[in-house]
Amino acid sequence: VEGYSKLSAMKKELLEQHNYVGVVSSGDFIQGGTLAAASRGSYIVELMNLVGYDAVTFGNHEFDYELERLLEIVELMNTKPVCSNFSEIGKDTPVFDPYVIKTYGDIDIAYIGITTPETLTTSSPAQFKDENGDYIYTFNQNNEENKTRLYDTVQENIDKAYLDGAEYVIALTHVGYSEIGDFEDVTDLVENVSGLNVVLDAHSHSVIEGMNVVDKDGDNVLVSSTGTKFEHIGKLTISNGEFKTELIKTEEYTKTDPVVDECITKITEEQAVVGNRVIGEA
Repeated sequence: VEGYSKLSAMKKELLEQHNYVGVVSSGDFIQGGTLAAASRGSYIVELMNLVGYDAVTFGNHEFDYELERLLEIVELMNTKPVCSNFSEIGKDTPVFDPYVIKTYGDIDIAYIGITTPETLTTSSPAQFKDENGDYIYTFNQNNEENKTRLYDTVQENIDKAYLDGAEYVIALTHVGYSEIGDFEDVTDLVENVSGLNVVLDAHSHSVIEGMNVVDKDGDNVLVSSTGTKFEHIGKLTISNGEFKTELIKTEEYTKTDPVVDECITKITEEQAVVGNRVIGEA
């Protein structure tokens, strides 16, 4: 969790040098560590609210505490998550907004959220079914019956974002990357749609500073991924229509935000009351 303090400090430092700085997340933020698990996500959201995010999407682990808890977590978040491909079967609109448009000066940027379809079977599958065991939710899985379903959903929202006035479209994807092509990964997604400028990926814990992937129209799309557990802070710079990504090793960035530090101390002390309980003797 110390990464949130460094991220907040970096954001403030960059705002001293640049007019516009945003922060985004590609998912798996409320699960993975003791503080996250003990609070079922609320401690982490408290830290994220202090940092201040422009856009957030879900990872599969956001669903680990099940949908009812996730909806509670969303209510606590100052930045409402976007996810274009999670919907209730038979409904025309997704459960959450598919994208959000943020304005930086005279530039409007759309952030589209995409969560791995694996979530349906890897994160408490029962929560996505009715009492008869039939699925009532979908992450727009591609399958033999409809191989392009996910891609069609993403393309539809890319097109809508441009119609809504976006100059650039950035995908926050929790899909993952595979060098050996053993599963449908983020490169497959990029290759089957058009109109994305940058993809900030997660899920596979891959460390990708910057990789160009050719989209459906033959245009290069910049893909980046920061690894896992604040191994890196990813930095995307947009200037005069040019895109550049770099990874900053979090342990090598020494500045912290005292406000976030204070919050970390507070929640750690709260958790210690639970963690220091005697649960047995031998």
